[in-house]
Amino acid sequence: MKIKIQTFLLAAVLAFVLVPFAIGQEPNKAAHGQAHFKEQPKLFHGLKLTEGQRSKVLDSSLKLKKNLLPIQNKLKTKRDELKILKIADNPNLKLIDKKIDEISKVQAELHKIRVRHQLEVRKILTPEQKKIFDNKTLDGHAIKRLHGRPHFMKHQNFW
Repeated sequence: MKIKIQTFLLAAVLAFVLVPFAIGQEPNKAAHGQAHFKEQPKLFHGLKLTEGQRSKVLDSSLKLKKNLLPIQNKLKTKRDELKILKIADNPNLKLIDKKIDEISKVQAELHKIRVRHQLEVRKILTPEQKKIFDNKTLDGHAIKRLHGRPHFMKHQNFW
């Protein structure tokens, strides 16, 4: 009985120590046969992009990420401010409504930038690729953000 308890405690301690390290590790992309340029949304899967098209899409995606980052940070700040307003001892509904309006404006700004990027990428495609791209867009596969998804899904091969 004593050995079973010791074994169980040892296993529990190891689990608590090792699991956080295992979760925090990024998968080895080379071991999975993935290259950096293959990390793209499912929207591009099946388009059979040429190297030139891939390069242009990657350039456009990098530009998109650079443009989105400060706006996403602003959105996070405004959401945090809203949380603070909501948990106040005496919440001010007018201030909360104003903050929600500010958040909506930032979200609209993000959406506009993403749509512009999508249209920019669409210009790169051949007519046949546009058909596939448009169908995926209409089916809701367009430019899915990676945040909020499980960590392991951020590194799947989407090409």
